[in-house]
Amino acid sequence: MTTTNTAAEQEKKPREETIVRVLIDHHAKPGEADRVVQAITDLRKEAMKQPGNITGETLINVEDPSNVLVISTWRNVKDWQAWDTSPLRIELTKKQNALLEKPYTVKMYHYKMLKEHRVWSTV
Repeated sequence: MTTTNTAAEQEKKPREETIVRVLIDHHAKPGEADRVVQAITDLRKEAMKQPGNITGETLINVEDPSNVLVISTWRNVKDWQAWDTSPLRIELTKKQNALLEKPYTVKMYHYKMLKEHRVWSTV
């Protein structure tokens, strides 16, 4: 028997072959924002060594410096999931979790690139 997935069901399935951006939202305990950023930096140093890691950014909320957002870009869902569930990441994450007011949240997005043909001029 063959089943046909609806477009909505297909959209829900991870597309393994596409670049993903992972947004990780942290809320530091009062006075711990700098230590959270350091813990995130330590994590990023290891993440950069992982297969499929493309780049990472750490953003500090202008209005609420205890809110730290990490944007991590990965070659595909599988590479992110391998890092996310690795014993090394789990161990390093324990350090930052102790500094957080509440558990961090993770959202994953497929990266859509708009391709345009542009002519650049130096004139």
